Amino acid sequence: MNTKHFLEHLSYNFIPKVVCVVLAALLFFFHNFATLDRKTLTVPLAIKSYGNMTAATSTGAVRYVKISLRGPRDQLAGITESDIEAYVDISTQTKEGSYSFPVYTQPDERLLLITPLEVTSVPETVELSIEEDVVSYLPLDVVVVGVPAHGYEQAGISYEPTTVKVSGPKSIVSSLERIQTDKIDIDGLDKSLTVQTFATNKNRLISVDTATPVEVSVAVTPVGSSRSIKGIRIGYDNLGEMLEVTSAQHSVDVVLEGTLLAIEKLRDSSVLASVDCSSLGSSGTYRLPVSVFVPSGIQVASQSVSHVSVTVVEKVIEEEPPLEELVE
Repeated sequence: MNTKHFLEHLSYNFIPKVVCVVLAALLFFFHNFATLDRKTLTVPLAIKSYGNMTAATSTGAVRYVKISLRGPRDQLAGITESDIEAYVDISTQTKEGSYSFPVYTQPDERLLLITPLEVTSVPETVELSIEEDVVSYLPLDVVVVGVPAHGYEQAGISYEPTTVKVSGPKSIVSSLERIQTDKIDIDGLDKSLTVQTFATNKNRLISVDTATPVEVSVAVTPVGSSRSIKGIRIGYDNLGEMLEVTSAQHSVDVVLEGTLLAIEKLRDSSVLASVDCSSLGSSGTYRLPVSVFVPSGIQVASQSVSHVSVTVVEKVIEEEPPLEELVE
């Protein structure tokens, strides 16, 4: 077919042909439009940086962005928040300041096979302040809560490591003094404890090493206490059978020390005082040391008298009359 015949054939019933083409295009367009749908997802907004700068202010109300998807209805049903990544890239800026950054979306690879698929974000840009990203090692503050059991007290705490790695905006990191750990509960504890804990991070603008364990030793010891007992009568031990004490009865006041639990259980009757008379062999007055005896776990802090004067005499034994005299 030559050009002349082709033009003649094309021009034959030209208007009906044009109408048919337009109608076919409209049918195709309305068919696609009828099968397309919209879906909105809310995804977290990430901040990426491949340089020495970092975000110094929160994204505030734009911690999340809305992702609008437009595509085939049957394909949109299977798309979830995990299939779309939204982020801003601050690597383009090398000086501190506030800038407007575009929001980028990164669909999962399988979504690239969906045609047509339109992806838009709201908002399209966010305003961020950026600063130099610095690293510092800050002291750890081990948080201990609760109180030991009755009669015990926390005597000390040690831990290793004592510092933790922190990175983030220069102004924020430089304002921090310490980083706290997770809480260690010692409520009701009656012995020393060694546990592992971790640093915590309550500021999402900084990065804290929360993976390295912190070995913590909490020393718990008994609480000390004291008690006074007055008027303890002094006894005479190991006195010879032929001797007797004629001096006045002596007493002693004592101050005792020990653990709180031992002091609370102590009975006055369990504390004894005496002098050792084993060295006395005849009548006379002697100055003897006073000894105080206490239960195990109790110590004598002080006593009112350390020596007393003891007067002893030989016993007078009356001889019984002979049996004959009793009979008469």
